[in-house]
Order: sequence, then structure tokens, then C-alpha cells
Amino acid sequence: MYQFFSQYRQIVILLRKHWELYGGWQAFLHSPYLHISLFLAVCTSNHWHIAQTRWHDAVLAIFPSLLGFTFAGFSILLAFSKEIRIFLCGKFDDGKPSPFMNNAITIVHFMLMQAMVLLAALLVKPFASGLLLCTFAGVWLMYYAFLTAIGAVLSLFRIAGYIDMIASNSVEDE
Repeated sequence: MYQFFSQYRQIVILLRKHWELYGGWQAFLHSPYLHISLFLAVCTSNHWHIAQTRWHDAVLAIFPSLLGFTFAGFSILLAFSKEIRIFLCGKFDDGKPSPFMNNAITIVHFMLMQAMVLLAALLVKPFASGLLLCTFAGVWLMYYAFLTAIGAVLSLFRIAGYIDMIASNSVEDE
């Protein structure tokens, strides 16, 4: 029985670690992606509520491919050369996470939001809920998951800058 619950415990531990590295409620509530997605949801929820194409249909059409592509990209990120990993990985003396973890958490957050919006769409679709509040929540989560892609892209750009800096330093050292 303990082994059964220990697997759940490990999931909770990893989700807490994600939330801590992400910045918790403060980072979430101050996120421009949250603010923009709420604005977009307020402006468009009624459209999605009465439209022939429901938000959950759009999510189920778009997000599976997006999530798969993101997994592939994250796998490539994890396969960096040894020299790059040495520079980017490991905690700093002040206890802050490494540049690698800072960037990885942005991508992981994006992936978790994609998974959450997919799960929400799968749960709502069979019931084709007519509740405007349910539509608003789903539309907000859909927009938020899309907008976190911007954070993931910027994170990859930041990593590219680190790699460029490492390459430039190694060329100067030769």
C-alpha cells in the first residue's frame, strides 16, 4: 500500500518543485501572460460560448501536436554537449537555480499548461457544457497555455545567447 501512495507523493514533490522554481503565486499573479490571457478570455468567451467551434474542439485540434513538438524540443535541450551543461547547470553559491534550471522551468511550465488545457478539454467535451463560467475558464486556460509559448521561446533564445557566449569564449581561449 505504501508503494502505491509513494508514487503519488513523488508527483506532488515534483509539482511543488516546479511551483517553487517557477516563483509560486507571486510569479503567477504578476505574469503578463496571465493578465493578457484574462483580458482575451473576457473579450472572447461569449464568442466561444455561442460559436459552432467550441474552445475544447480548438484545443483538441491544436495542442496535441504542440505538446509533442515541445517534448521533442525539450529533449534536444537536455542533450546539450558536456561543455554547455557544465556552464549552465548546477546551483550558484547564493542558492539560486542555474541558468539551465531557470530556462527549463519556463519550458516545463509551458508543457504543464498544455497538458492541463488538454485535460480540461477532454473532461468538458463529453458534456458540451453550456455554462458560460466553464467556457470562460477553458478559454482563459487555452489562451494562457498559448501565451506561455512566448515565455518558452524567449527562454530558448536566452539559452542560445548562453551557447553563443560559451562558443565565443572558447574561440578566444584557443
